[in-house]
Amino acid sequence: MKLVFLNVLIVIFCFQAQAEEWELLVEKNGIQVYGAKETKDGLIPFRSKATLNFPFERVLTVLLDANRKPEWSPQLKSTTVHQKISPTKYILSEYYNTPWPATDREFLMLGELHPEKDKFILTAKTHIDTKLAHPDHIQVDIRKLVVTIERAPEGKTHFEFIFLGDMKGWMPSWLVNLIQKKWPFKFIKRLNRQLEKDDIQPGQIYKDLDWREQKSK
Repeated sequence: MKLVFLNVLIVIFCFQAQAEEWELLVEKNGIQVYGAKETKDGLIPFRSKATLNFPFERVLTVLLDANRKPEWSPQLKSTTVHQKISPTKYILSEYYNTPWPATDREFLMLGELHPEKDKFILTAKTHIDTKLAHPDHIQVDIRKLVVTIERAPEGKTHFEFIFLGDMKGWMPSWLVNLIQKKWPFKFIKRLNRQLEKDDIQPGQIYKDLDWREQKSK
């Protein structure tokens, strides 16, 4: 029953991604950034796509290592895993530097992992809990966050990131949209640098997931 429900969730997320009418905004160095229809409050959903020249398992290992993500993710200061609900569901925070004079942002979210044999989907949404929220950070409203990696030929990995969120605070929507257009290029460039390191090892989230078992299904 749980497996059926998981498959239904994956279908829903995939359908939502396909249902958006995406327009290519910019393409550079093999990275594509798309935008969709503007929301009522002026925010534009963004979607970025690229093919990484690294194996699927290595990309997944890096993406699931919350402790080391500040080494490479742009403007990310630190992360905190508040609670492990299950091997595929976590409550966590990511704390980001924001250029002066804006206040730093916190992504306090419920993250879920949806593993398949040759595809892996990570989704997240805002988790509201005043006890966990950092008092010196503004809480970002995460409306849609979906990261998909898929095994590609020749030992490569297809990567896709979809995001729609309200950064809150005084930042105008046009500035948020501008930042989001540039952010995918920085994110993927630094992700590639992290993937090149010699000391990549599975973190606790990867180990708890028991990815070897998932691959055999």
